Amino acid sequence: MKKIGFCISYVFLSLFAKGQISKDEAEVRRLEDAERIAVLKQDLVALNKIWDKDFTVNNPANVIVTRQQVEDFIKSDEIKYERFDRIVEKVIFKGNIAIAMGNEVIKPRTGQNSGQIINRRYTDIWFKENKSWRMLARHANVIVEIRK
Repeated sequence: MKKIGFCISYVFLSLFAKGQISKDEAEVRRLEDAERIAVLKQDLVALNKIWDKDFTVNNPANVIVTRQQVEDFIKSDEIKYERFDRIVEKVIFKGNIAIAMGNEVIKPRTGQNSGQIINRRYTDIWFKENKSWRMLARHANVIVEIRK
């Protein structure tokens, strides 16, 4: 897992050094990975540094939840993964707002989907305040394969 994080960081630094992405995009991409790792490790201390106090999620269960509710889900092991991969496909900026979009693959350790591989699409909304990026909102939905 550390090798994957190192490789992702290396790619971001390489793209930034070549002028292909901005400093802000490199930072948002780094934070996307840091948030993913913190969720995987159930590290609320790290998440408290990343999430805004008003952090809100439109979750895959089709329920809008607050930061406190997400923290409670983590504490109760409702959110507990043995695998959590995230591919950031696009980051767009408008002033001090950044929107990151892409796909995720999770493998829950608990719940009705325990042990199953689940593919999701996601959108994360970040804002920059006092030179720091914070995640304000998130939407994730499960990709449902349509059989023809």
